Amino acid sequence: MYECFAVRAFQNDTQLDNITNVNEDSETGDSAELIREVKNGASLEGSYVFRLSDDSDVEIRVCTPTADEELLAQKIFTR
Repeated sequence: MYECFAVRAFQNDTQLDNITNVNEDSETGDSAELIREVKNGASLEGSYVFRLSDDSDVEIRVCTPTADEELLAQKIFTR
């Protein structure tokens, strides 16, 4: 069974660019490490990298990867 999510970040009501690249290394490390096989009942940490526009709050939304993008989780980070 595969699980997948749409992760979006917003700042000042504008969606931020996701600069995570799972196909190559970057200045933030080996992005391919985001892809892992996990057994049922286990947890996994992951990371996404977004280009911020300024120092204002950032809202992160985790949604289903479907056309309606049903909201699964949301958190606001204050810088």
